Amino acid sequence: MPRFPRAAGCFSGFQVRIAGTAGSLSPAARCYERPARVPPAAPADLSACERNTPHANQYGILKRKFAAISFSGIFSGAARVAVDLKRAPASIGLVNSDVIQKLRAGVRDVPDFPKKGIIFKDITPILGDGTLFRASIDLFLERFRGKRIDKIVGIDARGFLFGSAVAYELGIGFVPLRKKGRLPYKTETAKYSLEYGEAEMELHIDAITRGEQIILIDDLLATGGTSASAATLIKKVGGQLVEAIFLIELEFLHGREKLTPTPVTSFLKY
Repeated sequence: MPRFPRAAGCFSGFQVRIAGTAGSLSPAARCYERPARVPPAAPADLSACERNTPHANQYGILKRKFAAISFSGIFSGAARVAVDLKRAPASIGLVNSDVIQKLRAGVRDVPDFPKKGIIFKDITPILGDGTLFRASIDLFLERFRGKRIDKIVGIDARGFLFGSAVAYELGIGFVPLRKKGRLPYKTETAKYSLEYGEAEMELHIDAITRGEQIILIDDLLATGGTSASAATLIKKVGGQLVEAIFLIELEFLHGREKLTPTPVTSFLKY
């Protein structure tokens, strides 16, 4: 295992995560760990970091190649510094109550939409806030750390917003699952029930290669009809559905039961 220099409170080119003694890393992650000394506070900018790092000249190539330095957590004598050599996400999203509460506060309740008696969970305030949107994407990314995933499938239409951003960060393909009549090539279809009848979802027949590991993403899990039809289509074209993940779940509607035996994860539960 290669060793990296000890820098005075900064690391260039790698994602840096600080964990207490109870913390742990994914066993599949390729990480380098060592006990940490108590360093001074993290420098405010890159230039300060380079001035304070004794290896700045020797490792200048790494500094130029990687543009961002991320610090998360609190340094302590009992802390361990883990340098994750995998591709770092746009930011380090820790799944904790503070993040969840901020996202929950960003969801707007709209009464009587799209019909009287329904309270609509509006996520556009989250999408319109750069910090909240990034935090929501990071929640999804944390679920995938250490897993082998080939493609993300997003459900029409808000699933596209989260699914494509996650696929971009992971460097894998994104597959749109659309309402009937929206895809131009040959498709497989699956029906699902609505209060007023039936609807159909479509997937291109060549969108997924048989045996590929698939994650299904959408913004909200309600009755589960749309998600269940998505799962059916993924399996019909030969994909292996690893997990279905949602930003919001309306638990009182028991939608996850329709996705059994697929594992289901949601972050904001109502």
